Amino acid sequence: MEADLVAAEGDSVTFSRNGRTYDYPLANLSEEDRKYIQDWIEEQAKPSVFVSEFSEQLVRLEGQSFRDFPEEKLKEKRIVAFYYSAGWCGPCRAFTPELIRSYKSLQANYPHFEIIFISSDQDPKAMADYMKGEKMPFPAVKFDQKNKLPLVRKHSQRGIPNLVLLDESGEAISTSYVSGKYVGPRKVLQDIRKYLAEN
Repeated sequence: MEADLVAAEGDSVTFSRNGRTYDYPLANLSEEDRKYIQDWIEEQAKPSVFVSEFSEQLVRLEGQSFRDFPEEKLKEKRIVAFYYSAGWCGPCRAFTPELIRSYKSLQANYPHFEIIFISSDQDPKAMADYMKGEKMPFPAVKFDQKNKLPLVRKHSQRGIPNLVLLDESGEAISTSYVSGKYVGPRKVLQDIRKYLAEN
């Protein structure tokens, strides 16, 4: 049987197949499968690069105010996309609602995925107004921290909107720039859907 490994706890493992989950005794699996599961458990226990980069650096919108994004939730995120954008940018305003719709759909199926908004607005108030106006559901880098974070600087480009898909080591899988040429965020959004489905 082929299925997705969802959890391993105590003497049993949980698999997912065709939208249903199944608990199965660990002892009934082959030695090769038990080793795979042990490696998987160790991999899940390792903190991702995003925890060290963004610990206490993210906020999320709750109603009309901002709260710190909980580190426990950040630990769950293995695949992350950076969204460089601003309220003054017309193409950003056109794309952001599409990204939000896709994000809500993807989050339902892939809870280990996250988008992090990185503002190119003029000041914290403009950033807050943009997030509130669009009802952004994803966390954002604190305005005064965006230029201090190495990973954020590494994947920044001159033009926006810029969407960058990163693996759990922080390396770019897909970006709005290909060989220095701007191809836009919709190409990355397609790559996100494909990558999550395959991984």
